[in-house]
Parts: sequence; C-alpha cells; structure tokens
Amino acid sequence: MLEKALVPFAVIYTLVFGSLFAETVSKVETTTTDAVITQIEPIPVESTTTTKPAPTTTTLPQPLVQDTPRKRIPSDLTMRCPQWEDKFAQYGLPVKVFSYIAWRESRCLVNAHNKTLNRDKSQDYGLLQINSTWRTVTANVCGTSKGDMTVLFDIDCNLAVARYLYDNGGLGHWSP
Repeated sequence: MLEKALVPFAVIYTLVFGSLFAETVSKVETTTTDAVITQIEPIPVESTTTTKPAPTTTTLPQPLVQDTPRKRIPSDLTMRCPQWEDKFAQYGLPVKVFSYIAWRESRCLVNAHNKTLNRDKSQDYGLLQINSTWRTVTANVCGTSKGDMTVLFDIDCNLAVARYLYDNGGLGHWSP
C-alpha cells in the first residue's frame, strides 16, 4: 500500500525538480506500530513535460484573462457605446463588455472626469474611467510623465491602459 502511495509522488517530484529519476520504496517491513523502510532505490519515471509550440504573431493580441462580467450585459442597445466598438476591438478588448462599461462609466464621453465620488479622494479619467491610483501604469503605458493623468482623455492612451488592466486583473477593475 505504501508503494502505491509513493508512485504519484515520483511524478510530482519529477515535475517539480525536473529529474528523470525519483526515489520510491522498494521493500517495506512492517511492525505492529509503524512501517520501516529498509531499502530505497531509484526507478526511472517517464518525463511528463511537453514543449509548447512557438507563439504565433497576430495583429491583435488576445486577452490573457478570459472572464465574464458578474452581471449580464443589458440587451438594451442604448446602454452601449457603438461609436467606440471598433477601437475596443483594435485593442483586443471584449467589445460588447467594454461597450457597456464605457456607457456605464462615462456615458461614452472621452473627456469624462470624476473628481468627487471616490472615498479615497482619487479621481477617474476618460472613457473607461481609469482611476488616478494607476498613475505609474499610465505613465509607463502612455509614455508620459508620472502624475499627468489628463493623458487618459486621449482615447488611445485610455484604451491602452484599459488593456493593461484587463490583462492584469480582468474585469474586476470595473466592478459595478
């Protein structure tokens, strides 16, 4: 029984440490209270690692996070921003979801600016209402000086930061 329990360990050992050999118990003597291991010898274990094919280059990157909104997207098409849907697709964002988020967050206005609603005194900028706590990310993604959040009024900067946030946390950044 002890031998059978250690076989999966050999596979795990191989995956974790990359060794082609793992130790397992080959002979066990039992007493009335405990099992006594008398001999340990290596046994070959087949490698379970596989090589991944080289990534393919695509024009539009695919989202790293595949998640769905906690609430359904309303079927009412007036609760969307169709004028920005081509841009959402261009940045590899889920079009219907971000079309609704843009409507909910800014009513489709690129220059929307929330100065007062956040408890922590932070502010939200642009179409997708990127929070000012993301100033370092904004500076890195948009190539601007740290602290200049007005660049988020530019649709391309706003969507580039949104793509970064989506890839690094999913839709949780736009919780209802």
